[in-house]
Amino acid sequence: GVYWGLAFFESERFSNSRILEDKKLLRKSAQSKALTGDVLGLVGASAVLTGVVWALIAGGDDTSSNQVMIEPGVGGLTVRGSF
Repeated sequence: GVYWGLAFFESERFSNSRILEDKKLLRKSAQSKALTGDVLGLVGASAVLTGVVWALIAGGDDTSSNQVMIEPGVGGLTVRGSF
């Protein structure tokens, strides 16, 4: 977002400039900052999407440390647990 803001600032300066050389430099600067913002935005969006997919896949295997098991034993049922 910062690079997009900088690109917008440069484009405003480009619009207000009256000197051709300044316009060329400001246009090039704005384009490079906008491209950098696009690349970083794409990388960030990919990271967020990967994290969401990973959380959904890994979230299905919810094993808790608190377990109670009922097992058949010699004298009947045995209840074991770990908390």
